[in-house]
Amino acid sequence: MRQLREWLARAALWQVWVYFFVAWTLLHLIISGARTPVGAVLGGLFFASVMTAFTARRRRGDSRAAGRTTSPTEVRQLDRAIDGGRVPVDPADRTALRGLADRRIRQASLYLWFGTVVWLGFLALSVFLFVATHNLASIGEAALFLFFFVWGTVVMRRQRARARSVKLLLDAQQPNPAHGATTAVE
Repeated sequence: MRQLREWLARAALWQVWVYFFVAWTLLHLIISGARTPVGAVLGGLFFASVMTAFTARRRRGDSRAAGRTTSPTEVRQLDRAIDGGRVPVDPADRTALRGLADRRIRQASLYLWFGTVVWLGFLALSVFLFVATHNLASIGEAALFLFFFVWGTVVMRRQRARARSVKLLLDAQQPNPAHGATTAVE
């Protein structure tokens, strides 16, 4: 999953669109048994467009949070620093890392509230559709929604914890103006 996240962070937006279009279309055809290829393609067009717009918005927000014009590669390096719990020595990178860590904490907290409502709503809709239509595919969708809800919650809690630990490291260290080195505040 980490490789997919890294690829999505650096890929061109048209590549992201193609990825989401193919993924949605194939998944829809597999689940529906290839009964509705036109619906799969139309759904893929919509899903790919929405997810590409979200990806572009996230990239712009990450660059703004870093406080400077950054490329997706630079944002990914800052994300790796958050994932690894490393604090850069360069003051400009430290400032950018602080802004990105704050953004990651806000994103994870928002997901934990908003994501819960959305995923549980999809789960309830799938159960309702099963009760109304007795279609076993609805139970499969409900299980899939439940899996993604639990998985997303675990991932976001980890991301929030890592970003908080990096923020604590940044708060515990400050640049020493005499030597240009970083020392711990006691």
